[in-house]
Amino acid sequence: MSYCAVTDVQALLVAMDIDLSTSPNITADEVTNEIIPMYDRYIDDRLGRYYQTPITGTNALLTMNRIEKYLGAAEVAQRVYVGQAPSDSPAGATWRTEAETWITQLIQGDVILWDAQPTGETPEPEYSLISDNLSGPTRQTPPAFSMGMKF
Repeated sequence: MSYCAVTDVQALLVAMDIDLSTSPNITADEVTNEIIPMYDRYIDDRLGRYYQTPITGTNALLTMNRIEKYLGAAEVAQRVYVGQAPSDSPAGATWRTEAETWITQLIQGDVILWDAQPTGETPEPEYSLISDNLSGPTRQTPPAFSMGMKF
């Protein structure tokens, strides 16, 4: 199950004037058949310990779509810029960093996908910010817990 489509990736690439229909370095078929499945497996591998994969749930899928399209667009940008100076596009590097940050927030329990099916190892959400679109701030920890005290 793919979390995004080639049109999602292309929508981000428009900002960089990369058009998959005219790009000599990469095609829409490569994005659909190679890049998106690669990141499906990557996301499922990273989050599979905490959520049943493929991840489902309406709001959770919006988050997964955002993560995967950013990773996919970063991969396309990197392939388009191969052999150029710099060899990676600034926008592509930013997209990859943002997607990895969101995945880390999910792994650490800073953001919880409330409508996804958890596994037995889902991080404790007691003091986690409830968000399914990753647009809010990260974990809000009470002062006693930030000093290492647990009750």
